[in-house]
Amino acid sequence: AMIRLRELEQAAPAFSPVAAQLALVYGRLGLTEAAIASMRRAVALEPSNLLYRYNLAILLDRGGLAGDAAAAYEAVLQGLTAGGDIGVSPEQVRTRLHYLRSLY
Repeated sequence: AMIRLRELEQAAPAFSPVAAQLALVYGRLGLTEAAIASMRRAVALEPSNLLYRYNLAILLDRGGLAGDAAAAYEAVLQGLTAGGDIGVSPEQVRTRLHYLRSLY
């Protein structure tokens, strides 16, 4: 699957779903840095995609990058309060954001 995703990424580098899917696969494999890089690319390609932003926040959080994760969760929270929907309540995001902010 990874080989096919990389081929797709080379064939269509501006297609954000491929970068997002690569990030999820890297994350499952425990390759956090690669997962974060791929999800950042997906967000850069499609900044309005709230689910990509949420997944980036989670990856940053899991990677121990509390400050970056907090900024990403803040962007997600803004999107949710503006009417976005990703199946997560604003309160859940707000709770995690408050926790991360307490760390620094």
